[in-house]
Amino acid sequence: MRRRLALLGVLVLSPGPFGGALWGQDPLAAAGERIRRAVLAHDASGIVAGSPGVTLRLPGANPSAAVAPSQAAEVLRRHFQDAVERSAELVAVREVEAGQGFVDLVRRYVVRGTSEVRSERMYVGLRAVGGGRWVVVEVRSGG
Repeated sequence: MRRRLALLGVLVLSPGPFGGALWGQDPLAAAGERIRRAVLAHDASGIVAGSPGVTLRLPGANPSAAVAPSQAAEVLRRHFQDAVERSAELVAVREVEAGQGFVDLVRRYVVRGTSEVRSERMYVGLRAVGGGRWVVVEVRSGG
């Protein structure tokens, strides 16, 4: 019995398909939550960390071919710079085909110096890179 409990503890607390830091949460869902928190914190580098390249489609920026994570982080940092976040809500997190998923989130914010709450729909494309990790490969804003 003790052996079974010990094995169960290892599975629940270990990273991988049966467990992880978020108590067995699906790795794609965990990536969605990581992105949501990074948006709230304006952690642009955290959004694109580990990515091989990111395609951006944001208001005020020309659509891009895949750019290096450092470039993508700078564009995202500028996109966030005048905003004070109020909330970021995950609308959907889905795997659309093997190894490819997306996060759909709505961020609510005010522009510094104003009181009007605005909202922006963001679509974040992800790719599985092994070991239960998902990285961002695309960020689009739906306005």
